Amino acid sequence: MPPHARILACGHAPGRPSGGRASLRMVVGMDRTLPQADSDFVFGSLRLQTDGTLFRGEEAIHLTPKELAALRLLLAHPGRVVTPAELKEALWPDVHVTADSIPRCISSLRARLGSDVLIRTIYKRGYRLESSVQRVEAMESELKPRLAILPFATEMFVPEYLGAAIAEDAGTHLLVFHPSLIHLLPRDSVCALAETGLSAREVGQQLAADYVLSGRIQASTLFLRIRGQMIRVSDGAQIWAEEVMGPRDRYGVIEQQLLERLTTRLSGKGEAPVAMVSRDAQDGPDQQREEAFLLGRFDARSRDPHRLGSAVEMLFRACAGESKSRVAREHIERVTLSQCLFGYLSPIAAAEQLRRASDAIPELEQAPGALPALGWTLFHMEHNLGFALRMIHEIDPELPGAWPGALRVMLALSRHRISEALTLVTQCLQRDSWSPVFNILLAWTHHLRGDARESMDQAHRCVQMFPNDERAELCAAIILGFNDEAERAWSLAHTAAQRQSALDIAAATEAYALARLGRRDEAASILERLQWIGRERYVLTAFAAAAYAELGDEEGAIAELRTAEEARCPWFFQTLADPRLQRLHTHPEFKRMMSILESMEATVGSETECVA
Repeated sequence: MPPHARILACGHAPGRPSGGRASLRMVVGMDRTLPQADSDFVFGSLRLQTDGTLFRGEEAIHLTPKELAALRLLLAHPGRVVTPAELKEALWPDVHVTADSIPRCISSLRARLGSDVLIRTIYKRGYRLESSVQRVEAMESELKPRLAILPFATEMFVPEYLGAAIAEDAGTHLLVFHPSLIHLLPRDSVCALAETGLSAREVGQQLAADYVLSGRIQASTLFLRIRGQMIRVSDGAQIWAEEVMGPRDRYGVIEQQLLERLTTRLSGKGEAPVAMVSRDAQDGPDQQREEAFLLGRFDARSRDPHRLGSAVEMLFRACAGESKSRVAREHIERVTLSQCLFGYLSPIAAAEQLRRASDAIPELEQAPGALPALGWTLFHMEHNLGFALRMIHEIDPELPGAWPGALRVMLALSRHRISEALTLVTQCLQRDSWSPVFNILLAWTHHLRGDARESMDQAHRCVQMFPNDERAELCAAIILGFNDEAERAWSLAHTAAQRQSALDIAAATEAYALARLGRRDEAASILERLQWIGRERYVLTAFAAAAYAELGDEEGAIAELRTAEEARCPWFFQTLADPRLQRLHTHPEFKRMMSILESMEATVGSETECVA
């Protein structure tokens, strides 16, 4: 059937989406003869096309869906060990399988590929593709349609975390199993826009998307109903909708059926009647661990100290289950880093928490990039720059979310490679334009670089884009206070401090703004209170140094920096680059602190130079 005929068979008129990136048939009627991604893979005598078709010369080689998923994962990481846990997560994310399932899949894949493609078994570690791999780029006209997946709305009696879980799982499912179908827009940008109250179509317009997937979850006493709908951004038309129903305690199975039906729709295979999941359907992981994972993953996005602590507890509980252990550990890393950067967790406690997460899943210890947050922490704890470079720069840059790019930018800033950090964050924003993390990092990078006008413009932009986000408010307060908008800086810092009383950075920033306003007694009172609090718990002191310096107390500022150094504060090295501390640069103790970074750089040497 011709592509347009299949579109019409689904009840939709042919046409091109906004921006002219791809024809509508690529969403509602995929033509398997067309290239559907940015590149093919060529390895040995084989070529894997972007639509999942494998050729040896002119001969097509049939692969099962699991074999194809395994091959794609190996091709994405040629020359490095892919662990059984990674293969399990990619092939059977929510299903318990026997121990020999992965070896049998790899054995079958080897037989289909033939002797000129080498997949080596690495004892007790995993599998490594040792054949040379080349990517062959597709033409611009063959690019995939851009899809934004919004968190599903939740109605009464439905936990809010289920709506976010559906969206994240749908994106992961499409990226792992069907990367040729769509270009998935970054989740951070989508969520940030959705939180502003924009409609699904308006979110799509802001991100130049072709299509938006949104939905709603409803609950009764016994049942859940999940409905997903695809909206064309150009005219706001609903292209199709899918529904799945089932018992409330079978959420994992209901979600999996919905994801399969969405994939069927995206592949252009038509529609099916409303599905009903029976109570005796096969379930995946243990129900309590699954719920712990979903709740922990949802709370991991919070900035509240109690919810972040709860997220860690839930995710460690999920680590005990085989199916979610790897992804739960990754979320523990991200939450731990957030806790440490916010000052809710001391660097020593953060390092211990990361080691505990690593020990919970020992088979991942040998995987490259398995401990990026621990690498970042040990850079400050033990001044081990080499380990941090290896861990952080081995993270797959194509992983979803702001996690890989943000760590790279933060490491560059801590090394005082400010221009490099600016290049990195600018590249990240080209892909993820509405990400709060990258927009805030851009403002902070301009500040450390001494770009007054650029930092102020970006600070105002962040406050407007991300209202009630303490990270944006505090970054803007630092920048505006330094650049003679102290009244506005105080208002932002005071608001953040009132909202999160445990956020020591907010108190220190408020004290700095008050000092800039000439309200010295009030500033000194806040700094004294932080000193008293520090006798009872860990206090992040690095940002208080600027307030002391503004009050003319250089020795007090140096003392705060020394305390931050001794505590191995994750902001310590970046604070040394803060232009607010310019007056301390000639102080012998400040020079000694700077020499620590210089010594690390000299030790690492040119072979570990950061690659942008």
